[in-house]
Amino acid sequence: MTRIEQLRAQRKALIENARKILDGAEKAGREMTAEEDAEFGRMHDEADGLWTQIETEEKKLQARAVMAQRQQQAEASLEALRDPTNPLNRLPGSAAPADGGQQGAASDEDRVLAVQGWFLANSARGGVSDRHRDAADRCGISLERGSELVLNLHSNYPTLRNHLQNALRSNVPASGGALRLGEMLGPLEQAMLTYGPMLAVSDVLRTTHGNPLPWPTANDTTNTGRQIGESKPVASKDPTFGARVWNAYKFTSDEVLVPFELIRDTPLNLVQILGAMLGERLGRIINTKATTGHGAATMFGIVPRSVLGKAAVGASAIAADELIDLQDSVPVAYRPGAAFMMRDSTRSAIRKLKDLENRYLWEQSLQLGVPDKLVSWNLHINDDMATIATGQRTVLAGNFSYYKLRQVNTIRIYRLTERHRENDQDAFLAFTEADGDLLDPGTGPIRHLVQA
Repeated sequence: MTRIEQLRAQRKALIENARKILDGAEKAGREMTAEEDAEFGRMHDEADGLWTQIETEEKKLQARAVMAQRQQQAEASLEALRDPTNPLNRLPGSAAPADGGQQGAASDEDRVLAVQGWFLANSARGGVSDRHRDAADRCGISLERGSELVLNLHSNYPTLRNHLQNALRSNVPASGGALRLGEMLGPLEQAMLTYGPMLAVSDVLRTTHGNPLPWPTANDTTNTGRQIGESKPVASKDPTFGARVWNAYKFTSDEVLVPFELIRDTPLNLVQILGAMLGERLGRIINTKATTGHGAATMFGIVPRSVLGKAAVGASAIAADELIDLQDSVPVAYRPGAAFMMRDSTRSAIRKLKDLENRYLWEQSLQLGVPDKLVSWNLHINDDMATIATGQRTVLAGNFSYYKLRQVNTIRIYRLTERHRENDQDAFLAFTEADGDLLDPGTGPIRHLVQA
């Protein structure tokens, strides 16, 4: 039995034992006692902890698979990287060799030295050598550009992206131990997804520029065909045309200050830690805006854009039938791939609910890579959703891929070496640009449950 299978078996046993407590109280025709309720909650909390471990183990498996795939891609592109006539064998801004590529073409070592020289330039460490400058000239990198390094993640340039990431990750002694910001990209993007569930469930549109992005819409849901007689004329029925425009609002992680001594002496993987911090900050703010944004000089959140699916009877509770009614309110066209979304405390409040056939609405997962379900639909946890209270939209249901989250495909990472020099600190921060809105053809792909 694998580690994941063991954890799932333990979790299953805990949930089943917790449900026995609830079932016993129901059979006796009474509410759970305080002790039973506390034990029920403890078992579910422990099951939640096991679920976190399961997700961690599954992510490790996924990461190993991704690393193996990337290794294969790197090996497959090695020959292209060695080809001096390949235009992608040079970094942006570098000129083609005058002799057709046989002399002066940037080598892999040149790329490593050029990016390292960029980090060393204007830093407290210094140490930029003539080798760094010569390599930078061949690669088209200006060492005097300051503290900006733009990392373009566009999928159309995988070879170029590999050039940069490989150079940034290279452990050449000449770097003097300088931080390699390229290693921040993985932890940063992973943290953005972890702390920004809307980034994970939305349809993310990546663009290379920040210009307004119009998206044409057409609502033809009210028009139908009709039967006519022989040689009778047809009529014109035009759909309602419109357009949604996605802008590019700027978001920042703000600064993370790191003492020089920590940079110099830490045995920890400081690059990954900083990347995770920056990603968590960006992920949180983008998720908040994509969930509750009001659309005035910012993105529209999915909650304000949702339409009423079910009004709960109570202000502080949710009934089983209300969740089923909310599910049924989603138009049939949007049910394939549909899911629920709520905050974690709401999920905890509904885990005791049963349908009319005495089956629990919440279904624990026993399969690798398959999340828990609610009434057979996937359940997404988003703690930017409202708590159960009067007038709050506490649960969403529908097809979340209709929420389009536009990201400008450049994450800018900065290392500020002078701003806080009087305190002997370096500052690290990141910027990104994004916008979001629900693409609604007019029939409401996302429905909400509102408390009384």
